[in-house]
Amino acid sequence: MLPERRTVGALLAHLAQAMPQQEAVVLPPRRLTYAALYAQATAVACGLWRLGIRPGEPVALLLSNRPEWIMVALGCALIGVPVVAISTWSRRVELEYVLDHSQAVALVTLDRFLGADYQALLTEIVPEVAQHLPGQLGATRLPALRELIVLGQPALAAARGFDEVLALGRNLDAAVVCTASTRVQPTDVLYVLYTSGSTARPKGVTLTHAGCLENGFNIGERQHLTRADRLWLAVPLFWSFAAANALMALITHGGTVVLQERFDPEEAVRLIATERCTVYYGMSHMAQAMLETPAWGRAAPRSLRTGLTIGTPEEMALTMYGLGVREICNVYGATETYGNATVTDAHEPETLRLHSQGKPLPGMQLRIVHPETRAILSPGEVGEILVAGYVTSGYYRDPENNAQAFDAEGYFLTGDLGLLDAEGRLHFHGRLKDLIKSGGINISPLEVETYLMTYPKVQYAAVVGLPNTTKGEVAELAAVWDRLEHSPVRCIILTGAGERAFSAGADMRGDLSADPEMARIVNHALLKHHPLSKPIIAAVNGDCVAGGLELLLSTDIRATVSHARFGLPEVHWSIYPFGGATVKLIQQIGYVHAMELLLTATLIDATAAAQIGLVNRVVPTEELMPWALATAATIAANSPTAVQAVKQQISTTMAEQALAREALDQALGDRVRASPHFTEGVTAFRHKRQPHYP
Repeated sequence: MLPERRTVGALLAHLAQAMPQQEAVVLPPRRLTYAALYAQATAVACGLWRLGIRPGEPVALLLSNRPEWIMVALGCALIGVPVVAISTWSRRVELEYVLDHSQAVALVTLDRFLGADYQALLTEIVPEVAQHLPGQLGATRLPALRELIVLGQPALAAARGFDEVLALGRNLDAAVVCTASTRVQPTDVLYVLYTSGSTARPKGVTLTHAGCLENGFNIGERQHLTRADRLWLAVPLFWSFAAANALMALITHGGTVVLQERFDPEEAVRLIATERCTVYYGMSHMAQAMLETPAWGRAAPRSLRTGLTIGTPEEMALTMYGLGVREICNVYGATETYGNATVTDAHEPETLRLHSQGKPLPGMQLRIVHPETRAILSPGEVGEILVAGYVTSGYYRDPENNAQAFDAEGYFLTGDLGLLDAEGRLHFHGRLKDLIKSGGINISPLEVETYLMTYPKVQYAAVVGLPNTTKGEVAELAAVWDRLEHSPVRCIILTGAGERAFSAGADMRGDLSADPEMARIVNHALLKHHPLSKPIIAAVNGDCVAGGLELLLSTDIRATVSHARFGLPEVHWSIYPFGGATVKLIQQIGYVHAMELLLTATLIDATAAAQIGLVNRVVPTEELMPWALATAATIAANSPTAVQAVKQQISTTMAEQALAREALDQALGDRVRASPHFTEGVTAFRHKRQPHYP
């Protein structure tokens, strides 16, 4: 299908003619063939044209993984309109920034998704949407925005229904769109994808038609894709991993995209099995979640063949052997490199795919340089990874970051560390950039801190990443507590990044020695023996287990979302929860509840956590942070001297009991770590299997 068709519209028209009855997009029970997909994309393009949207004018897309996402994106591509993909996790600050910075002339959005009411958010940003007629927005804050198109139930005066736009398009001669499509150039922008980086604001990465198609085709070739392949896609379409990588790899090979609107492991297992999916695009936590579901035991899919994932050799092996994706490919890349710059070949030996990220794709050039001297390094030497070839032409309306993103020869500076071996394969070694990596997502600490500081009552915000059991990272959290203790802050809110986890504690692939120095640092970081005098509010946004629950026990007022789970599963893996966690648990929820939680090593849901007094209340996701901020404001309005005195009186008494048992804790921990059960438990955890204790 390449290279003669170098725009997405031209490729789609070809597919509709060459394989009209081939399934293109599936979200059961909905099924679109390539002919139907082309017809729907053309209808979208006609509707947008009737609204006065012309080539080069960006259209923002705020949709979940639904066929409409792909229909709108391809409709925009047909007439040369760049698509600004917006995260469905966006809240007011992010949404306003992206709409403003991108200068989007239209927004196509769901009415609501996962508790987020997007029309309410828009009303906060642009009050005019509740007053003005469609097409006459005239928004003061977003002057470029002219049209609001809602999929679902439009509730605003300025909103048009999605079906209304399709109906408008029926009154336009389709030849207009065909003519516009012939004028789209391969170098025209297809996507503007906003991604976190080491700056306070997201950067808009521009990706062209030709780059997406050609690099996507090459990614598909490494997987040996054909039109018979069916992709399971639960990762969000607003990620480059989906929009610029998975989608392009499949459509350039005439395959089928099977959508899952949001990841749910039970549903994923059923969907993959029912639809006979052959291609897996996912992260290790998704693989783990699927393997742990009852559905996997009842009807484990056997159709998966290849796909892409990232992670350690152990995480790669989990997907390769656990899920049975024996031809899974390891990758390296970034949004700026059209998703992937290197990909292992699906037919290469397993050890190469487990332990390297593969050779550069056709059209990609990699260079390893010394981070300080910038000298080009020889094979085997670790340095910063630079990429040229299929890389972004620049960040959208961002000359300052563009000046810093490329060297004099046009190589993109990734900020990542790695080496090229003698055969030209890349081995990734870590990140130079100040980013937190969570579930495959880049999270900018500075961006989150800047957002938190927009709240009038927030005086100080600190975001810290805690991968593995690295002393430096844990010590940084301890240092944050020290700074907060001596700051003018009156109340602290503690929450997790993203929506999957509040904290899951330490990674047991790291140091489990619990030597006295490491124990001291961890105890201080988790506030086990020396509590803060400032009140701490816990906004539990996801799973809270192991060390995460121990940290929760050091907070004072707690609310949780309904999907969070709680537990101390250490004994299942023959780990002893040292540092007084057991004492605190009994103090706070009572002997019977504490012993059940500790000895069964099971996880309980949010409702049960509230019933036993582990948290104060369960709140909807969208109300979690407003509740936390309102509670903090109430506390901050009281006498800080009296508030801190009350907390110190109670928390010090509780901590003294835990501290008095420190020597016993260390001795019991040493006994557990010296036992053969400890070796079996940790080995089982690292190999993703259940332990066996004879």
